[in-house]
Amino acid sequence: MNIQPGSSGTRKKTGRRTSDHGGGFDALCGLFASIGQVALIIILFGALFYTYIKLDQEINGADAEIRRINEECASVEREIAMLKNRRDDCSTLLYIQQQIARFDLGLKYVTQEQQQDIHLYSNAQLAQMRRYRMTSGQVAMDNNRRNPQAEIR
Repeated sequence: MNIQPGSSGTRKKTGRRTSDHGGGFDALCGLFASIGQVALIIILFGALFYTYIKLDQEINGADAEIRRINEECASVEREIAMLKNRRDDCSTLLYIQQQIARFDLGLKYVTQEQQQDIHLYSNAQLAQMRRYRMTSGQVAMDNNRRNPQAEIR
């Protein structure tokens, strides 16, 4: 037996009263509202699923592009390493002698136009040259101060 207050069997029932002329219309509207809610939920799940598929395709495309670019970079790096090895091989004296023999290149003496002399100066000579440059520069600056027209030439 239930002894809680208000739980007696004589409790009033609450609810909508349906009249004879509008009872079917209200039920039909409720059915359409339920169908609309279910359709809205299905559309939202469909949109989420479509977005997931679209983003997954873009991610897979970007991943394939990254792999292709990485393979291309590795190929270029291998080519650079091969070219460096080839340069090292071609700069050896043995290879140069083989090419001279292959193309029958005779060595010729250097002409005067091809020859340049390199002079190495001692520290004393370098100091003397610096002093000369400093004094000649100072003389030129003094001349320009006295004669402003000399700059115009």
